Amino acid sequence: MQKFYDVIIVGAGPAGLSCSITLVKNKKTCLVLECGADVNGTICGDGLSVHSITLLGKLGIDIEKLGGKKVKNKKEYFNGSVRTVKFSDVFCLDFELGVSRDALNNSLLNYAISCGVPIFLNTPCHSISRQKDNTFLVNDTFIANRVVLACGVPGGKRFGLSYPVDLPFGISSRIIGSCPLDDNSFHYFYSDALGNGYAWVFPVDDNTWNVGVWSQNKCKNLAKTYSQLEKNYFGSANIIYERKPKGRIIGAGNGTKIDTKGYICIGDCNLDASMSSGEGVSYALESGIQAALLLVNGNQIPEA
Repeated sequence: MQKFYDVIIVGAGPAGLSCSITLVKNKKTCLVLECGADVNGTICGDGLSVHSITLLGKLGIDIEKLGGKKVKNKKEYFNGSVRTVKFSDVFCLDFELGVSRDALNNSLLNYAISCGVPIFLNTPCHSISRQKDNTFLVNDTFIANRVVLACGVPGGKRFGLSYPVDLPFGISSRIIGSCPLDDNSFHYFYSDALGNGYAWVFPVDDNTWNVGVWSQNKCKNLAKTYSQLEKNYFGSANIIYERKPKGRIIGAGNGTKIDTKGYICIGDCNLDASMSSGEGVSYALESGIQAALLLVNGNQIPEA
C-alpha cells in the first residue's frame, strides 16, 4: 500500500533536515530519503558562523553537545599583513564554532528522528512522477503533495535541473596534527592565486584542523594551491588525515535562478550558498526552515 505524506524531502543534509524538523514541529507529515548509508563525509569548511549557531538553537539543537572548538577570532591574511577581528566586537555571541560537519549532520539527524521524522538512509530517490491529481509519486511507493530537493547540485542534475557550468569549486580535508597557527582563530588567506576566493585553516578540536581552498574563478589552480597550504602549515610527510582532501562543487549562484521543474529546491540544490564567501551551512539551514514555514502557512511556494 502506498503511503501518503504532506512533503517528501530528498537529501538529509542541513537543508533537508532543518526543513523536516520545522515541518513536523508544525504538524505536517514528511519523509526524508537519503541515498547515503550515513550522513558522514561532507566536504566543507567545518565552521559554524554566529548565524548558523543562532538558527540551530532555534531549531532545538543544543550547541554545547555538538563538541568541537569555540573560536573567539577571525584572522585575515593579505599579502603579508594580518587583520584580527574579535567576534565579541561584531556579534551578539563572542564565538563561532569549529566542528566537524559529521558531528553537525549526525546531531541534526538524531534530533530529527527524536522529533518523529521518518528518515530512510541508503534509499536513493530514483523516480518522481506527477500524478493526475497533482500529487507526486516517489519511488513508486510514496505519495506527497510536494517534493523538496535538498540533494545538492549533483542531485539536482539527476532530476533535470540545469546549472551554470562555472560554479565555484572547493577542496578541503581534516588533519590531525600540530599547526603553528593559534587555535583560537579561524584563519583566512587571500591571494591572487585564488582570485575570488580564499584558503583557510580552521581548528575543529584539540589538535584537529580543517584545511581548504575555494574559488569562483581560479578553480583549475586549486589542487596546487591546496597542496602548498598543507605544506606550509603541516609539512609534507606523515600527515594524518581524519578526512582526506576531496573537492566538490559549491552551490552558489549569486542570484542565479534555476528552473526547478516543479520541485521545491533548497540549499546547494537551489544555489543558496554565498557566492561572496562560499559559506553554505547557515544558508542551507535558513532555506530549509523558510521553505517549511511557507508550506505550513498556506502553501505559499508557487505551484508547479
